[in-house]
Amino acid sequence: MNAGPPETPQAAACRLAERAIRDGFQLESLHCYCKADGSPAYWRIRAKHPGGDKWIRPMHWTGSSYALGESPVPPEGKLLYRLPELLADPRRTVWIVEGEACADALAKLGLTVTTSGSSSSADAADWSPLEGRNARLWPDHDAAGARYA
Repeated sequence: MNAGPPETPQAAACRLAERAIRDGFQLESLHCYCKADGSPAYWRIRAKHPGGDKWIRPMHWTGSSYALGESPVPPEGKLLYRLPELLADPRRTVWIVEGEACADALAKLGLTVTTSGSSSSADAADWSPLEGRNARLWPDHDAAGARYA
């Protein structure tokens, strides 16, 4: 009988970020990337140092424990963030932003929003769920945002 994971994703993120935390980083968030059916595929741990540096790492369930790194990438590309919500109503305009925190903030306002993650992640993502959709791109207002756009 499978008893399930021995720790929650939140506890695993704390464990896996332990060294960064010892170096002064503070955990800010844990973002879950889900498959179309809503089941978790992997998470992104985000921590920030008071000096401004960021520590962002993917984490996945191996079948017996949580480990740093992404789960295997499907042949069509990496999953988009908030994929189940994105697929829920294909008539809604989709806002494409840079980063999960921005996506979460806009989702709280009732918008359908997604991201591939960081400014360097667009080329590796599976954008096919947006095919035929009305989409608006809202990049960060910096050089990385311009590259992402």
